[in-house]
Amino acid sequence: SVYEASRGCPFFCTFCFRAGFRGKYREKTFGHVKKEIELMKKAGIEYFFLIDEVFGVSRGRAFRICDEIKKNRLKWGCETRPEYLDEELIKKMADSGCLEVRFGLESANKDVLNAIGKGSMDLNKLKDCVNLLVNNNVNVKLFCIAGLPHSSRETIRETLNYVLQFDMLKVNAA
Repeated sequence: SVYEASRGCPFFCTFCFRAGFRGKYREKTFGHVKKEIELMKKAGIEYFFLIDEVFGVSRGRAFRICDEIKKNRLKWGCETRPEYLDEELIKKMADSGCLEVRFGLESANKDVLNAIGKGSMDLNKLKDCVNLLVNNNVNVKLFCIAGLPHSSRETIRETLNYVLQFDMLKVNAA
């Protein structure tokens, strides 16, 4: 099952096909989210994927959502960016039943990331987040894109090497 608690994305990645979502972010009220999580539980749903573009934009809200998911004993997954995660939130997510977190890595080359509007991506922070998630038994998926502006065989190899530093039983790249 999929669920959406917010729409839009505060970032401006140039490759994103969701042009209408760029720079526009809005959230359902927490009361609405709470009610919908309870309805999922009543409907017998055991797992859902949170299809928000970026989970955790509002830190306090992310903690409240985790509490609500845990209270309803659901399992879940989401997409986010390393800018919004830290050890405390990752532990909260894992404790609430989060099974998978997906990140848009796109490339491990800074020139490529700069060219697509993701120059703020801190690859060391992403590495720390991936390792914390894996250590908390949360699977990770990294999305990569070949053929971006400034890409070459070398930058693609750099991205592959970045991905291969992780335990491939817990970290998947697509």
